[in-house]
Amino acid sequence: FLVGDSYALVNTLRSWRRHHQHRAGFHTTQSHALSSDLFDVEEFLAKLNRQLVRIARSHGNVDPYIYAAQAELFLELEKYSKALDAYLDSQKHLSLRKKAMGAARGQKARSPRNQIKDEKPSAGSSRQEMNFAEDVFELIRDHDLWAQCKGRVQELVQLDRNRAGLLLARHMSAMPPDEVVAQVRSDREVLHWYLHTLFTKQLESYNVPDYSHLHKMQIELYAEFAPEPDYSSSAREGDESDADDGFAELQRGERGLLLPAGDDREIQSFDSDFLRFLRTINDPPLQFAL
Repeated sequence: FLVGDSYALVNTLRSWRRHHQHRAGFHTTQSHALSSDLFDVEEFLAKLNRQLVRIARSHGNVDPYIYAAQAELFLELEKYSKALDAYLDSQKHLSLRKKAMGAARGQKARSPRNQIKDEKPSAGSSRQEMNFAEDVFELIRDHDLWAQCKGRVQELVQLDRNRAGLLLARHMSAMPPDEVVAQVRSDREVLHWYLHTLFTKQLESYNVPDYSHLHKMQIELYAEFAPEPDYSSSAREGDESDADDGFAELQRGERGLLLPAGDDREIQSFDSDFLRFLRTINDPPLQFAL
């Protein structure tokens, strides 16, 4: 298992742990007594650690599923903090593996030789990718590991963006926005998603002068990721009516923004995340926005 099929190893350990938890009524201490009859968890964990060292020394490409196997064993030993680190290490190396494979495919596509023969698929390549999101976020919640994971934001987002967003928004004190931004700012799309999550999920805490520098950053991001306008429909409508009709009903709205006249439904249809942000936030730098 250790050398040939780490994926199957993780599946076996997960099934084994959950089976014994169920038999023990989800009391982990009873699960230990059952597991000791099968094998020594500590000894097997030591073997996994030695395997990681050997792999790192031989070629540097650490198998992410060995970290996941570590996490399963740490859970059995009730070492929840170490289990969380192992799960997140697994996600980190899984992401690195995906990037390396993507780069290799891109390089192969640029080479004319790749038209001759396709690469033979690796063992286990057709298997469904494991997702440990439920285990990770349950660990964080059930054992108050908020502070421990505040430096692992990228891995949390990669595991499950929706769950990560709720966690980051609800625990701003344990995971301060400035520290989160420092971790994700290299990925503009993730940065945009995070700040928008704070705006929509934790407005009262986020809408304060302490975060005015993030509000300014957010304006840039809303502009950068704004959907492309569809001018074709406007042009067709313009052909069917006088040009002045499109401007006759404009009236000045909140904060000097031009909004179409009419009932609330018409105004709402003209709305956007950017306009809602400017209308709602207490200290929007309007000159910067313009």
